[in-house]
Amino acid sequence: LDRDMMAWIGRLSEYHLERLTTLKLINPRRISTAVPLSNHLEAWREAIAASGSDPSHALHTFRRASAVFEGVNVRRWGEIDKADIETWLKDRTGEGGWSVATRNHYATSAKQFTRWMVLEERAQLDPLQALKKWGAGKGEKRRPRRALTLDECRRLLRATAESARDVEGAAPETRALLYLIAMVTGFRFSESARLRVGW
Repeated sequence: LDRDMMAWIGRLSEYHLERLTTLKLINPRRISTAVPLSNHLEAWREAIAASGSDPSHALHTFRRASAVFEGVNVRRWGEIDKADIETWLKDRTGEGGWSVATRNHYATSAKQFTRWMVLEERAQLDPLQALKKWGAGKGEKRRPRRALTLDECRRLLRATAESARDVEGAAPETRALLYLIAMVTGFRFSESARLRVGW
């Protein structure tokens, strides 16, 4: 499709796009600039799930990438701009905000999606190919890691158990129990999530 045709397709409503693809007048895999980005993201999420990746990791990767594109108000592939995303990530990183590691997780997730788009021939060029990770220490004041004190552990467990909301489908009492297991065993989140009740 030439540029003028792509521009015309890009102005179509989702209803008309669906009609044209249903009638097989246009190939949805070849019109990435016209299809809503949410459609591509959902197809990517399904591809990650089908690849056999750890479900928790796959979900976090999808959510991070989605948050990046929603954060810069991108609705179509052609609107992705590396500079906008770099600014959005930078504004959230540093003192009082994200750590550099968290910033890099979000950047990597977004890059994984755009690379998948090219590999799947849904797009020709990767707009985030040059998006770089930050090195440790850039844009933040690092705090030395330390173990929680006994009093801090008690306060964390009490505050969690008395919370009024569920998180990721887990009730407050369940989360408090998981935190206690992690404190006693040293298990990471992914290791705790694989625990099963046995008799």
